[in-house]
Amino acid sequence: MYHRLPHKYKEFEGMQNVIYGKGELVYVGNGWRSITGRIITDKEEAIQEAKYLDRLYTLNSIRIAAKRSSYR
Repeated sequence: MYHRLPHKYKEFEGMQNVIYGKGELVYVGNGWRSITGRIITDKEEAIQEAKYLDRLYTLNSIRIAAKRSSYR
């Protein structure tokens, strides 16, 4: 779980969510919920999905930062 306030992480301590950087998949009882709505039952696949989400966040933040600086 990514949060700008570090003390907020304690609320999610002990949960089975898969977290990689800013990418997170929530555990829903029988697997992890993907952003597409499907349930992933394999933990390794869930980790790969979280890595992919983190990569999307990173690329998008770089794109937005480059767009902002181009207007100056």
